[in-house]
Amino acid sequence: MNRGRQLRGVVVLTLALALLWVALILQPEGPSQSADPRPSSYNNGPEGLKAWYLLEQRAGRRVLRWSLPPEELPEDRALVAAIGAGSSAPDKAESQALLDWVEGGGRLILLCGEDTEVTLALDLKLKTDGTVGRALHPPFPTRLSEGVLEIRPSAARATTERPALVPHFADADGLVVAEFPLGRGKVVLVTDPGLFSNRRLGESTNATLALSLAGGRQLCFGELYQGYRSRASLWAQLPAPGRWAILQLLVPVALAAWTVSRRFGTPLDLREEPRGAGHFLRSMADLLQRAKGGRGVAAEILGARFREDLAASVGLPVDAWDAELAEAASRRIQRPAEPLIHLLGRLRRAAADPMAIREDRDLVSVARTIHEYREELNLNVRSKH
Repeated sequence: MNRGRQLRGVVVLTLALALLWVALILQPEGPSQSADPRPSSYNNGPEGLKAWYLLEQRAGRRVLRWSLPPEELPEDRALVAAIGAGSSAPDKAESQALLDWVEGGGRLILLCGEDTEVTLALDLKLKTDGTVGRALHPPFPTRLSEGVLEIRPSAARATTERPALVPHFADADGLVVAEFPLGRGKVVLVTDPGLFSNRRLGESTNATLALSLAGGRQLCFGELYQGYRSRASLWAQLPAPGRWAILQLLVPVALAAWTVSRRFGTPLDLREEPRGAGHFLRSMADLLQRAKGGRGVAAEILGARFREDLAASVGLPVDAWDAELAEAASRRIQRPAEPLIHLLGRLRRAAADPMAIREDRDLVSVARTIHEYREELNLNVRSKH
């Protein structure tokens, strides 16, 4: 029974795994990230920043994705805050929290091409009337622009009256990449977030500029502003196909557990086949044979019980002569006494010599004869009392 249930469990589990494999092969692709406009390091679409994230990793740098408020980020880090189209722009309170973190010593890489609460708080004015695609070169060598030959930004430009500002890339229309201090920290403004998108990171020397923005600090991508507003769990970090695979693997596991714990089909009654005296005697004789007693011992046990019941039924002592017991019994059942005398003598000989009965058929014959006499003399009823 257990083996059959285990086999059914294996069959069900195999079928479930086969269905899972087919489902994974035929599973339609999820929504394409090519339409996702968010500048997120999770997004591998054209507007995403995943290529930049991977570039930092391949450069041997430890890069993080940060989805908590900036006040929980250590101030010795550099935070990429891509704010604008497709992102969740911070409100006034969140903007102030971000700037407070910078004033405490943080380095903010602000990718923003339009006016937001953050730019207003920094006294930055952004406009979109600049020349698109014009090649810009650094006006003078800086650590940030080192190795960067040129960039070709979009139309977004910024103007400001902030002091101590370093214009790394600018033209007559305004600033494209600039850096200025804020408290004990610094802000690096990039008015064209698309420079570091997956689609344009490989253009010109954009990748070189991207690697220099952190200023030697550990880079953290601020996923808080892309809609990831909680600590990313292991489950959330798994890609969608991985989550689907785990969920579908739970189905065959649950089926296997259910199969092992359930019975398939209607219960079958456990019926015992009727077993006669012969079966009992053979079993007892076999046990006694293993115990070196033999069939004679079985006959001795049967004979002793039969003689006790017979003597009690005719009112004679157990040690009476065989002929006396047989004559008294024959008068009760109106049968000749000779066969019963022969039976009692055979039982005495078996008791004296265990090898007197050598075959199973002889033992069965003795037992059957004893059973017949018991039925006629009502010894079975007597023995129960």
